[in-house]
Amino acid sequence: MASDTPKATLTLNKIGSGFGKNNVTGGIVNTLKFKRNAFNASLAVSDKTVYPFANAKKLVDVVATTDYKLPKGGVTANAKYELGPKKYQVGATWDGKVANRGTTLKGWYSNKDKLVSGEGTINVNKNQKANLTFNQKKLLTAKYTLNKGTFTYEPSYNFDKKAPAIAITKKIKANTLKVAYDLKSEGASLEFNKQPFKLTVSTVIAKKFNRIDKPTVSAVFEKTYNF
Repeated sequence: MASDTPKATLTLNKIGSGFGKNNVTGGIVNTLKFKRNAFNASLAVSDKTVYPFANAKKLVDVVATTDYKLPKGGVTANAKYELGPKKYQVGATWDGKVANRGTTLKGWYSNKDKLVSGEGTINVNKNQKANLTFNQKKLLTAKYTLNKGTFTYEPSYNFDKKAPAIAITKKIKANTLKVAYDLKSEGASLEFNKQPFKLTVSTVIAKKFNRIDKPTVSAVFEKTYNF
């Protein structure tokens, strides 16, 4: 089984007075995926891979991944390799139960930062779960997810930045509307997701100086084709 997922992004930065072509960015990433029994592989390239043409020799933005689910134990071994900078990541994921609760543990090593990192997610019950990310040096983030009806509430904390945040998602039929706010950076965003499109508007709402910065709008098209 194979699939192809093109993803196109267009971003308009700081819309308002002084807006020009330098405020417009975009790009395309295409990911091919292959699956055979317990083995999965993918190869991703972007528009920067082929243009400028010199990038093709440098293998810019060419990323390969593989994963293999072991027959027993709920363990999946995985690897990721960025061909251009020769950066790799190797790790494993374990799915099982801790204290009779569904749990996912991930661990990996990357030569990009030369750190062992990890992530743990535990299902408190069918509507709630807790998530932690960390590396060998410190705890990075904590997030709690609560599903209630058509709403999802996600309070979180970034230990590195000492920044609490909150996100609320509303499901509208097959679509979602998400609002998020970072209490430290005062960054706010509104995201509307209607497959295969996603539209995000973000800005800074500064209470102290009673101002709202120029907004940034990002549009994404992403769709998977199976063959």
